Amino acid sequence: MQKLLQTLHSSFTYKRLIIVLSTASDKDLIGMVRALADSDIAVLTRMANPRAASIEQLEILFAENAPGVSIYTAEGSAQAMELALDLANDNDLICASGSLYIAAEVLRWSAHRGNKAIASTIESIDH
Repeated sequence: MQKLLQTLHSSFTYKRLIIVLSTASDKDLIGMVRALADSDIAVLTRMANPRAASIEQLEILFAENAPGVSIYTAEGSAQAMELALDLANDNDLICASGSLYIAAEVLRWSAHRGNKAIASTIESIDH
């Protein structure tokens, strides 16, 4: 997570960082949340994976380890991305992270919304 954030800071110019987050419950959740403590907004969700951490678990960890981050929740990745878009301004950056599973779900969401480049990239690939 630290490397991702370093790359975002060095590769993009943005006003606020909005993280859409879901991860497996067996990962270093405290370390992940602490790394995200400088983010502006976190939209917490639960990916469609039985190993996923619960939204409630993530909320508690953010309250304890990253209290300056504004927290929002959404039941699924599609709803989380829609919420992130609603929260974002023109100069904000949205990044979905935490697991390859959430990345795959967001790619499908993007393709479903009409992103032809993404749709052609994931066509015939079963995530």
